[in-house]
Amino acid sequence: QIMKNSIKLDNWKLALVPHGEVRDGFFAKSIKEIESSDKTVIPASVPGNFELDMYAAGLIGDPFYADNPHKIQRLENRHLWYATEFDFGGEAEAAYLLFEGIDTFADVYLNGVLLGNADNMFVSHEFKAASIKNGKNELLVHIKPTVIEARKYEFQMDVFTHLRYNAGSLGVRKAAHMFGWDIFPRFVSGGIW
Repeated sequence: QIMKNSIKLDNWKLALVPHGEVRDGFFAKSIKEIESSDKTVIPASVPGNFELDMYAAGLIGDPFYADNPHKIQRLENRHLWYATEFDFGGEAEAAYLLFEGIDTFADVYLNGVLLGNADNMFVSHEFKAASIKNGKNELLVHIKPTVIEARKYEFQMDVFTHLRYNAGSLGVRKAAHMFGWDIFPRFVSGGIW
């Protein structure tokens, strides 16, 4: 949905960080913090997902070839930091950020200030751009690994409601087929659109 006086945000960057490193203290609220770390930063496509960005950067093989879906499962515990910079010249009081979708658990920062959170890939998310300024702005979206976040939700399970490999899908608002389905290999992905 494009609104009057809207700006499409391009030139995204992506850093992928294993959950263990985040648990041990890595955290970033700005592009500079990410780029000054030892983390690999690659160009990102929005709309898109991290597997296709990694493939485009030559970091993984074709996600849909041979046994590559099984190899990609090792990336399920990665935190994703999507970042971009943009110029703004307008009325700050009327500024909002609109995401058609965020997959799935995320914190959204504008100029280092937390604007809000997402926890549902099926709905759009709109945030008042309270910390926007005229001139250059920095947007950072920290997407947490769904397989880790899903562990926080308790629900009654039995042999008829889940299989071991896709139990995490029951408590989260994420496409269930990503956890493995007869029509699709397991790709517990993440991204923005």
